[in-house]
Amino acid sequence: MTEKTDLLITNNWHPAMIEKLDQLYRTHKLWETGGVNAQMQLLVKIAVRCEAIATQGFINDDFRKAIPFMDALPRLKIIANFGVGYDTIDA
Repeated sequence: MTEKTDLLITNNWHPAMIEKLDQLYRTHKLWETGGVNAQMQLLVKIAVRCEAIATQGFINDDFRKAIPFMDALPRLKIIANFGVGYDTIDA
């Protein structure tokens, strides 16, 4: 049995989708942490193993400006954006 891939989910959206992601991945829910400092601590905690982000684009601007995801997660392989465009993704 293979170990589940770590997935950072930035927003609370579509309960059925979150449930499915919980089944398939080891999920880390950014919106469940309190404030920018706690969110940054979560990133530090998962940085060495997190390979994926699922986002809806509506992320805390203070957090997004404080630290770019791609810099914080060096093993990142994919960003799945539920929506149109990529304004909130560090391109």
